[in-house]
Amino acid sequence: MDDLVSDFGDAVRVFLSQISKAGASVSIVDTYRTPQRAYVMHWSCMIDGSGQDPHAVPPMSGVNIDWTCGGSIVSARDAARQIMAGYQIQFHDALESRHT
Repeated sequence: MDDLVSDFGDAVRVFLSQISKAGASVSIVDTYRTPQRAYVMHWSCMIDGSGQDPHAVPPMSGVNIDWTCGGSIVSARDAARQIMAGYQIQFHDALESRHT
């Protein structure tokens, strides 16, 4: 919670308090996503879910990944699917969002 911008953090605290009073529980997993993590999450979604050609994915400084998996589209899509599973991605991730 301390990672949130103060006004937004205060609003979230009030919201969570109301949820708690209603008997629900909340587990916060993440409040900030590094640009590198957003890049990996986004492009794994694009390759596996949207049919993006892994050869066309732009590189990102600081991320050592071969999206082509040596040239096999099938291997690239399988690897992207594994990344999505590892991050528990349910919906396609944006490259830039309020999480980054």
